[in-house]
Amino acid sequence: MKQLYFFALIAVTASFSLNCMNVNHEGFQHAREQEYPEGIGYLPIKKVLECLPPIPPNHNENVQDFLSKNPIVKQLCQLPPISSPYDFIHHCVEQKDHAKKLGNMSKTNIALKIKESVIKIASSTSRIRNNISSLGYDPYVTTWVENPELIEAAALFKPTMQHITGAIGQHVLGNSNSKVIEKLPTWLYHLKDKPKDLDDSNYLVVQEAIPATFSQFSKLQFSQKIQFIKKLDLAEFYTAIKYGQVWDPSEDNLWVNTENGKIMLPDTESPDNEGLGIKVKFNKAILGQSLHKAKHNIRNPWDGGHKIFEQIVTKYGDQEEVELWDVLYQSDNTLQ
Repeated sequence: MKQLYFFALIAVTASFSLNCMNVNHEGFQHAREQEYPEGIGYLPIKKVLECLPPIPPNHNENVQDFLSKNPIVKQLCQLPPISSPYDFIHHCVEQKDHAKKLGNMSKTNIALKIKESVIKIASSTSRIRNNISSLGYDPYVTTWVENPELIEAAALFKPTMQHITGAIGQHVLGNSNSKVIEKLPTWLYHLKDKPKDLDDSNYLVVQEAIPATFSQFSKLQFSQKIQFIKKLDLAEFYTAIKYGQVWDPSEDNLWVNTENGKIMLPDTESPDNEGLGIKVKFNKAILGQSLHKAKHNIRNPWDGGHKIFEQIVTKYGDQEEVELWDVLYQSDNTLQ
């Protein structure tokens, strides 16, 4: 059953043969920074380490103590050499089992609560998808199982920035100065004896635990959801998620304070089909590397921040609120 679960994560809609020369990851160069219109935020890769705040002493101590007692955590954010798709599936099963024993709170990634801190690590599946994109292929139309050369090259590719973008996303969201959304303090924790290069293998993401005054929207009563949407300033919320490029304001990722109407969005990782480099299929939009992808993440025909929240407004709002939410996007020239 576990193997079937991981096979289900792999899109298998195309088949092709690869030449090793096509997946060579040497000579890596970052994609150029693009010019974004006012109202869509990002953080250039060259400014990430200087802009993100240092981890506070209490959170630093929590992580240090936890790592000393659970050294396996360092292994959870490492991609080992992989010679076949079946090796990768075996690695993913082991990673999931180790995370579960440590009290993993996430369905798809790794989130470990230690006192007032939460350690976040992207799953190997998300990181491999990043790297397949970095190599120039679409991770959702590539048949991994039939291309051992591709998955071997993807496992070796560096850098990978998936859980790191969770900290970057919170920083950008905070810069929106929203009156509705509260930034959840998030930091990078550098792993001892690792290089300081920005790579998921070198850093853990540490996030402050969500305050008890906030509740997961999906767990509210139906009447509470209706009241919250009715009181929510939709225009203010739209402006904030557009600026922060929030592509997943789903019910599970919305944490709300029903007393003051504030919202937290703990998961701000970039989509896992976004890679890095000049050969990439889809660039990291939150790093300012693709305005097209940024617009796509905010609104596209299937999902994206505006589209996903549209489903919530449609389900719990009245017709006037539904129409307003649609007008906010339709009248926004920066996304057309």
